[in-house]
Amino acid sequence: MFSFFPCFFLISLLSSSPSIHAIPPPIYTINPTNTPSLSKINKSYTWQEFDKFQDASKGSLINGISKLKQYFRNFGYLVREDVTNATDVFDTDLELAVARYQQKLRLPVTGKLDSHTLSELMLPRCGVPDDRRTMHTMGNYVYFTGRPRWEGISR
Repeated sequence: MFSFFPCFFLISLLSSSPSIHAIPPPIYTINPTNTPSLSKINKSYTWQEFDKFQDASKGSLINGISKLKQYFRNFGYLVREDVTNATDVFDTDLELAVARYQQKLRLPVTGKLDSHTLSELMLPRCGVPDDRRTMHTMGNYVYFTGRPRWEGISR
């Protein structure tokens, strides 16, 4: 003779869905053949092409150095208004920008593009300039010609 409780337990066990009892853990696999190498990952960085400027110094003419000048312009090391200097010549302005960059990062200040400087240049970074004086602040904006002021209502 069966008692009521074991029968009820057996029927509820057989009639319930298996997903209620246990959820199998997710299985994570790593396929080493599809994992990109570090060099391939680094090649995807925006400034990876700067590695060709290794040991460049003042007076060098290297194709693409104008992009390095744009980099230094964007991050506050070259004067922003000087957009006419988009040549591929390593000039005095670029040498000073490299020296400022090296000083900011506490690298040996040489003004040359050595391996330490280039490795820092090629790292991913946000787009905020390092020199806050080059940022556009509210004081640079003029909303109305002549800057008229509202005097308010005197009572």
